[in-house]
Amino acid sequence: GRVSYQQKQTEYRLSGVNLVEIDLLRNGPHTTAVPLAGLQLSTTKFDYHVCVSVAAAPHHVFVSPIQLADRLPAIPIPLDAGVPHVTLDLQSVFDRCYDEGPFAALAKYDLRSPEPPLTPDQQIWAQGILRENDLVLGTRE
Repeated sequence: GRVSYQQKQTEYRLSGVNLVEIDLLRNGPHTTAVPLAGLQLSTTKFDYHVCVSVAAAPHHVFVSPIQLADRLPAIPIPLDAGVPHVTLDLQSVFDRCYDEGPFAALAKYDLRSPEPPLTPDQQIWAQGILRENDLVLGTRE
């Protein structure tokens, strides 16, 4: 899937369309249009990131680094040239999808350790979220 995605990514960028990528994977090879070395140099520590490439300015990308415990950002969504971007609040979108979809019932929050493992601070944060939302570790009440 990664090779296919990168081929499509290149196709989009060469065809002059705007590209919005949301990388919510904490592990595995880098895939977004912004080079990993540049991303690591130009941002703070991050677990995830958003990359917005605008066709009219192919060498300039908007990047939003995200740490696990951060609220997902509101990001600019580019439209046609000369049309102001619209702002998309990713956290609101993800909250709505989670709340209205089957994800809460399907998630197995404590059956295995995430890869890569959470840091001690991230473990404390995650356990707090589980308790706050009445998700009993290992089971659903």
